Amino acid sequence: MACLLQRTKRSVLQMLKKIVKYTLRTLLVILLAALLIPALLYVPAVQDFIRGKAVGYASEALGMELSVGRIRLAFPLRLTVEETLLVDRADTLVDCGRLSLDVALWPLIRKEVVVRSFELDRIAAHYKDSTGGLEMRLAAGLLSLGETRADLRAQRADIARITLSDGDIFLDLTESAPAEKADSVSTPLPWSFDIRKITIENTAFGMHTSPAVTELTVRLADGEVEACRVRLDIQQVDVKSILLDRGAYSYLTAPADPEKDASPEPAPSGDTAPSLPWTVRAGSVALTDNRAEYGTLGHRPAAGFDPALIALSALDLTIDSVYNRGSDIALNLRRLTFSERSGLAVRDASGRFEMNSTGISLSGFELETPYSRLRANVSAGPGILHTEPATPLSADLSAAVNTKEIAALYPAAVPPALNDRTVRMNLTAAGTLADISRFGLDISSPGHLDFTADGRAQNLLDPETLNASARFEGDFRDLAFLVELLPDSALRRRVTIPDQIRLHGSAGTDRGALSVASTLAVDA
Repeated sequence: MACLLQRTKRSVLQMLKKIVKYTLRTLLVILLAALLIPALLYVPAVQDFIRGKAVGYASEALGMELSVGRIRLAFPLRLTVEETLLVDRADTLVDCGRLSLDVALWPLIRKEVVVRSFELDRIAAHYKDSTGGLEMRLAAGLLSLGETRADLRAQRADIARITLSDGDIFLDLTESAPAEKADSVSTPLPWSFDIRKITIENTAFGMHTSPAVTELTVRLADGEVEACRVRLDIQQVDVKSILLDRGAYSYLTAPADPEKDASPEPAPSGDTAPSLPWTVRAGSVALTDNRAEYGTLGHRPAAGFDPALIALSALDLTIDSVYNRGSDIALNLRRLTFSERSGLAVRDASGRFEMNSTGISLSGFELETPYSRLRANVSAGPGILHTEPATPLSADLSAAVNTKEIAALYPAAVPPALNDRTVRMNLTAAGTLADISRFGLDISSPGHLDFTADGRAQNLLDPETLNASARFEGDFRDLAFLVELLPDSALRRRVTIPDQIRLHGSAGTDRGALSVASTLAVDA
């Protein structure tokens, strides 16, 4: 009996040894296979085989011609794809010279994606949607991302740098059928993106719309955005600085058709939830040596200032503390210089502008041209946009204007006798839009004119009940040059203007009745 138990024990031990041995061998084979199969993906011959199979399957599934010149995968996750071409019925949809992607392996275990580098070289794409009325063409010499870290748990992405060079983007928008009403309101994604720097070089953007024809073009030699944070959850963008160097911007519209009635704007649907406005903040925005054009397509501008074609060159602009949310706007204008096509040049401008729920204000505004200066402090309540009578307002304006700059804008408005003369003006006003409790006006021209007026006005928005009164006083000297303004030479020889004229009096209007009382004194 003891011998039988001993033999049974030995048999069990031998069986256990065999089980352990074959189990270890099986695990080793599985481990080798697990290591070998992924390792095969790094063999160029295997990669070429997989490329051929994958390209064939994708072409059949898409119903298009797809070709890939070369695919290489290096350890651990460095992918390179060269000469990719996607063609649909002789229309090239995508043409990419080279795609390279380097992804870190181990962070994926922690639900974190780390892209060491991503580059698209010599990329071109074309997309057309006839139903949606959209055609898009884009091309770029280089589109690259620096080190990018995306935390899938925290839903946050950090991007070191985005670079776009030799880009060309064009959109053609045509009128399309109304879009179907969405069944539900989309909620913002709870993701945030931090981008340290965005660089744009030698890039162009164009957009054409029809049947309401407009053409927008933007060309930028160099552009840079620093420290940009985008939060999709609260729809907010914060930027440290924006620099646009040697940019050219043009917005042109088709001439207005007087026989065509403007189509009314479609009324918003009552059951459509209003979208929340985005909040945009920028520490500073700078434009250097830019050009801008605004006007009508095909228009030949007249001499002087022509609002149908405004063209600015040598445009330098610096603003800071920029804030925008919906209709709320605030910014500090630090510097503005440009030359307009008419010949008017602005040497400098500065001030602060604000528009929010409390009203609109322009404070500390100063503008300087080669021969003129303007200063303004203006504020109005929020009702100014709807011309509400009780809207409070105040204004303090002063200017020194040389007539030669008016002649540059409107050549026919300034006769030779008035050329190169300076006129100084000061205007103050306070009250409401309907009731100006006080206003003052001073006009002077060195050696020729001193005129002052002050008064008040009620019911400004209703001409039938307008009630206004003013007192005025003027001193006019050496005005003989005004004789040259008379149209007839014989009349000019018969008219003599006294050396000095003094004027003082008052004027008023009450419900359409005008009254004037004045005294005129003349010194020969």
